[in-house]
Amino acid sequence: MKTTLLPDKTEFSKKIEAFSVTQAVVGVELDQSDDDLLAYFHFFASKIPVSAAFFVHVVPSPEIFNIDEMNENDLNFALGEEMSEGIIKEMERRVENIFKKTTKAYIEYDVRSGDPLEEILSDTEELKADLVVIGQKKKKGWHSILARNLARKTKGNALIIPSEAKKIIQNILVPVDFSPNSIRALQTALAICKQVEQPARVTCLHAYEMPNFNYYRIGKTMDQMEALIEKNLNEAMNAFIHTYAGEDEHYVKKVLLNRERPGIAAYITDFAHQNGADFLVMGAKGHSKVALLLMGSVTESVLDSNPEIPVLVVK
Repeated sequence: MKTTLLPDKTEFSKKIEAFSVTQAVVGVELDQSDDDLLAYFHFFASKIPVSAAFFVHVVPSPEIFNIDEMNENDLNFALGEEMSEGIIKEMERRVENIFKKTTKAYIEYDVRSGDPLEEILSDTEELKADLVVIGQKKKKGWHSILARNLARKTKGNALIIPSEAKKIIQNILVPVDFSPNSIRALQTALAICKQVEQPARVTCLHAYEMPNFNYYRIGKTMDQMEALIEKNLNEAMNAFIHTYAGEDEHYVKKVLLNRERPGIAAYITDFAHQNGADFLVMGAKGHSKVALLLMGSVTESVLDSNPEIPVLVVK
């Protein structure tokens, strides 16, 4: 079996620089979930340099929710344009209460009206932000932004922070399929690893599935074919890490996971929890002929099923 072909190395930087953020857009919902979101973002900004942070709250337009299900106070809040100044003051209070003037980032605030997802994406595009940040609650309300929709539509990186996220980045998990998107995810994870306290590590995980050999005339036993495929994947993983991690490959632990049931996302989240991963970095999408890890639907499924671990979706 032929070894997996890797993308052209010349497309990617040979030296991985430490990770930093030029402009972050942070979605604020003005409810109790903000405490968890802001506390984690403050922790993140204490490790990763953030030059500027733009906090935005979107008042949903009446047509995007069911007015019959809202009480009078909710409706007045959603429709009252004169409340923008009060909303900004409330955002300032919440942000400054968490940050306590400890961040060096330049901070601004904005209030918009419309569809929360589209308005945050609009802010992100206007500011040319390289990171958009939202929280993710266990129970989604009418003002919730679906993480998978944001990750799919934003042109930059997206950081999704679950309400139960622990403020630690020491064990970074990167699911890969050897595609260019996986390379960007691996190199971003290594760039983050350079900014946090040591020892930190990056686990590079490739989940795969054995073909059904009953359909082929292969002249080999099942055990021989499985051993050949495992050898091929092991060589591909070693080459992938050596080629794209470069001098930082000592940070990386490789794991090949043979999946026996459908649902790659479940394997990823199960592995993450069982092995103490505290931060996930995933490519936005990707595909390869050999790998069966499709980093589009898989990434979205992980976002839907992950209640505890922050996920950085890399574009």
